[in-house]
Amino acid sequence: MDIDNKKYVMSKLIIPSTQRALVFQGGVALGAYEAGVFKGLYDRLYKPDQPFFDIVAGTSAGAINAAILVSYVKEHKKWDGSADKLIDFWKHLSSPTPFIAKSYEYALGESARRYYSTKHFFYEGANNVFSAPRILPDTRFHDYQPTFNFKVNVNPNTGFVYSNEWLKQSLEHYYYKDGKKFVKFPLATKYDNGEPRLLVISVDVLDGAAVAFDSYSNESKYGRYDEESEQYQEHTIRYEKGIMPIHVMASGAFPVYFNFRWVPKDYDYNNAGGEESEEFGFREDSRPFWDGGVLSNTPLRELISEHKLFWEKRIGDTKLKKDMWKGEEEREEDDSQKVPGLEVFIVNVWPKRETRIPSDHDEVKDRKNDIAYCDKTEYDQKVAVLVSDYIEVIRQMRNFSLDYIPQNKQNNFKDKLDEFLERQHAESKNRKGEPRTYEELLKGRFKITSVATIERTDDVNDISNKWADFSEDSIIRLINKGIEDAKRVHIV
Repeated sequence: MDIDNKKYVMSKLIIPSTQRALVFQGGVALGAYEAGVFKGLYDRLYKPDQPFFDIVAGTSAGAINAAILVSYVKEHKKWDGSADKLIDFWKHLSSPTPFIAKSYEYALGESARRYYSTKHFFYEGANNVFSAPRILPDTRFHDYQPTFNFKVNVNPNTGFVYSNEWLKQSLEHYYYKDGKKFVKFPLATKYDNGEPRLLVISVDVLDGAAVAFDSYSNESKYGRYDEESEQYQEHTIRYEKGIMPIHVMASGAFPVYFNFRWVPKDYDYNNAGGEESEEFGFREDSRPFWDGGVLSNTPLRELISEHKLFWEKRIGDTKLKKDMWKGEEEREEDDSQKVPGLEVFIVNVWPKRETRIPSDHDEVKDRKNDIAYCDKTEYDQKVAVLVSDYIEVIRQMRNFSLDYIPQNKQNNFKDKLDEFLERQHAESKNRKGEPRTYEELLKGRFKITSVATIERTDDVNDISNKWADFSEDSIIRLINKGIEDAKRVHIV
């Protein structure tokens, strides 16, 4: 057995105090930067005798990167070589710079090369990624005439939709170095087997909910409480054999360039369905999904929620309740079981800050995209830390009170406090619209021990459609920049 895997198998006997998670954003071609970041982190942090990442969560291009890495570790029983395979996948997706873009580069510079490369891909498609566009005429308002109100119709309601079926085929393409596919589906992993957890984030179009497809499970449950009917409307997506291409592709169905994906409510492995819809009709046995970036381009919140749910189920309510009042030192002494803390690494491909004001139309669009899709989890991080602080305050107040209560009355005090927490309802409600007990607010909580964010910065040649630039020069540049940034970032 590989020593890396042996460590994981040992961990099923003793729950680790902390797990390490990697969060990949959505960004289409900018996913190449994430491949570079992973390579930089691998070179800097990976030790063959220790686990590397316990969880890899991703949206859109990040979901693809996450799937490649988890699939690799599942097949090879180790992380060695995973970074190289991820980089080679992005090289597989890249195309030579189109001739027309080379011509404009000679006249106008590097930014023109990028601009006209993407323009070429929008017209002709990008090899191994997406097809040439198909025109969607406006059959509802018939707004496709060349003129409007006796003037040039500068904004006709004509759509263009691309097929990313080529990208799906690339996921299952055979890799020349090890003879295995980039991703082997179905993709199901187990904690007890020493395998990392994959979380793929997508959005239910009708319910407006972010959904996590989980390699440690065989189903995803989600829904919302309807105030008018006072009922919780729940949906369940089952994937008995594991995550399939349709689940990963649903995470990357970016509107309006790609149609939503119909994901079966119960995936039939022997009769695969849910392929890309050419129509917008309703399917009784499926749910329509879009790119996870619509709601959660940096899926930290989903990571926190799914991490807590998994460990609560594994540890059990009784043990969590028993250990609720114990501090870190007490738990270490008697091997008490609690939800492990999280050490998180976030890759942000959309720069939060800019040093100069946009000066032309393309720069305005570029900055708008950066702000729309950049990492917005700073508040979530603060709330997570704040909740941990409140729980620690309550624990210390309980212990402080016990110091002033006679020994023969302490058990009575503990029982009354536990009874109060178990029966008294808080103002907040759970996802089913049911009031939480105070005990539920305390039980199963964990700390985010650290967050390291590796952020791509703009350069002077960035363009608004940088996310569609699959030219080889740009992909290699993104990979190298990711490696460089990962090696420079401060890690606690």
